[in-house]
Amino acid sequence: MQELVKGPTCFKKGCNPSLVDVIITNKKNLCFKTINSPNGVSDCHNIISTVVKGNLPAQKRRDVTYRSYKTFDIDEFTNDLQKIKISENCNEKDLNRIYDDYEEDFKNILNKHAPVKSRGQRNKPLPLADKIGADVVYDPSNHPSIKEILDNRKHNSDFEFKKVSNENVEKILNKINIKKATGADGIPAKIVKNCKSYIAPQLTTLVNLSIDNNCFPR
Repeated sequence: MQELVKGPTCFKKGCNPSLVDVIITNKKNLCFKTINSPNGVSDCHNIISTVVKGNLPAQKRRDVTYRSYKTFDIDEFTNDLQKIKISENCNEKDLNRIYDDYEEDFKNILNKHAPVKSRGQRNKPLPLADKIGADVVYDPSNHPSIKEILDNRKHNSDFEFKKVSNENVEKILNKINIKKATGADGIPAKIVKNCKSYIAPQLTTLVNLSIDNNCFPR
């Protein structure tokens, strides 16, 4: 073992300077730039430090996907959206197919005007929060106020879904937070909000079809 600090580190009044703060290592060749200097905080102790050499694993590059809006034209995009036709006559079995077809048509038009591309990006270290286990995450279900709400809620077996209007749907679309991350469907919130006037009638038809057929699409 070797001591890296040279010279006294403690300067008490009425006492001779002494070396009481030490850095001891058995690999002196990995340490360099050892410092022993006054720090202006302690009235008698110097600050000591050293730099240790180390090898970090190379960060691997990964591909990230993004949408390119380089040639995006909102007028051309909305013109294509208006060409999507939805059949208003269907049964429960047809409803899932109609929803799937609409989503596929929407994505195809979006990919045409704002194609998905990829680029390489160097990995960044995971934030501390990602490394914390789920067992330390706070569970609000045991909070007294949550328990009180659950214990006092009223159960009513009778309820009815009311049909929606274009105005209702467009109002909801207008409240979308465009700063939120894109969901699993790959459709950005900004796109949905910017073309709300064009897709609101289509979404209104889809929602009302669900109500008429007493069926929630899978």
